[in-house]
Amino acid sequence: MAGESGVGIGDGQDVEATTTGSVIAILKRIRTLAGGVGSFRITDGVDEALVTTGKALHANLRDNAGTEIGTVANPVQVTGGGGGTQYDEDTAHVTADKVTLAGVVQQTADAALSGDGDRSLLQVDASGFLKVNIKAGAGSGGTALADEAAFTEGTTQLTPVGGVLNDTITSDPTEDQAAAFRITPKRALHANLRNVAGAEIGVSGAPVRTDPTGTTTQPVSAASLPLPTGAATEATLATRLTESDYDSKTGALTEAAPATDTASSGLNGRLQRIAQRLTSLIALLPAALVSGRLDVNLGAAPATVTVQGVAAHDAAVSGNPVRIGGKANLNEPAVVQDGDAVDAWLDLLGRQVVLAGHPNPEPPVTANGSAAGLSVIATPGASLSLYICKGSIHNSAAAENIISLRDGAAGTIRFTVNAAADGGGTLFDFGSRGWKLTANTALVADIGAATGYVNVTEYYIAA
Repeated sequence: MAGESGVGIGDGQDVEATTTGSVIAILKRIRTLAGGVGSFRITDGVDEALVTTGKALHANLRDNAGTEIGTVANPVQVTGGGGGTQYDEDTAHVTADKVTLAGVVQQTADAALSGDGDRSLLQVDASGFLKVNIKAGAGSGGTALADEAAFTEGTTQLTPVGGVLNDTITSDPTEDQAAAFRITPKRALHANLRNVAGAEIGVSGAPVRTDPTGTTTQPVSAASLPLPTGAATEATLATRLTESDYDSKTGALTEAAPATDTASSGLNGRLQRIAQRLTSLIALLPAALVSGRLDVNLGAAPATVTVQGVAAHDAAVSGNPVRIGGKANLNEPAVVQDGDAVDAWLDLLGRQVVLAGHPNPEPPVTANGSAAGLSVIATPGASLSLYICKGSIHNSAAAENIISLRDGAAGTIRFTVNAAADGGGTLFDFGSRGWKLTANTALVADIGAATGYVNVTEYYIAA
């Protein structure tokens, strides 16, 4: 190696080397001593190092076993946060290749990992998908909005435009709800016609007009309308019926009426005759009205029509006498309202069905006690009365018992019996119409010291 005589590494003149004491400083000093230009090699007879003009030391990297590293076959492994290798763009992946992964954190919940201005990690969900926050104005919103979801004007975002084919829609959106458009099978949009005020048109109350006001006469031309085969037109009518033909077949417009109803005439003459006859009939009506009633003349003179049968009482009859209306029915007819017209109820032999007693009786009741003031039937209600028809009184005590029936708790006693001991008693019958109690008053029994029974087998409630 060329250099200055008497100058060596570590010499007092080697200021740079003695000052820093670093390998780089020593090598730089060596180059200075070698003349300051070009490059030189340092060798121990086997290995050597090259020092270039840029004062850089060329090095050959090897691992602890002496194997060269930093080649394509044996690249340098970069560690610290994970191992990995850098590859050229568009190179093929080989199994067992190591790559450097980006730092991420799996976090299901959306929460901040760092403060404003701090370094941070990316977040992924439980499936490993990278979470992305699409900021407002970046084309987001609307695509995930459910049908009939709440909609706020000026805030809720929508992505135009989608439609649904559904001709059997069963649920309608309400105020401030979003909804999908309805389309036809040909992808056409269903349209609802409305005016500038938002009112629906094209309906019976607001038809679509072809002019602004609805009063302008619209011209209609039949020149190009399709006509059925054989239809008459102005041109064909001229060959079918002339003016003279019309007058001879239908009569002139000024044709006079014939003298009699059967006289021959044209159509217009016949119409004139009918008009004359109607006028004559109308003129006779005032004379035929009696107190506003049409007076019909049966026969030669006015007469009163009597409606009657074909035979008098106890006289032989034949033919079709006037009958009393009725309806044969094995079952009891259905109940109607008060004041309604009804059919007479007949049996299958035509006999009228007549029921004894009230047509709508109440169910039987029984009561027992051993003192005065026993309520047998409660009050029926305002304006209604109990009608007692039939029943029985019995004594179950070992001694005779006096039992009375009273019109209310303090009313008049209407029936009393001295019932013998051990089952003695009597029947009572107030007829089919019954004993009418005072309105809205209960049936009360006064019973002596021993136990007695009152049975009402037939009664009804009426005004």
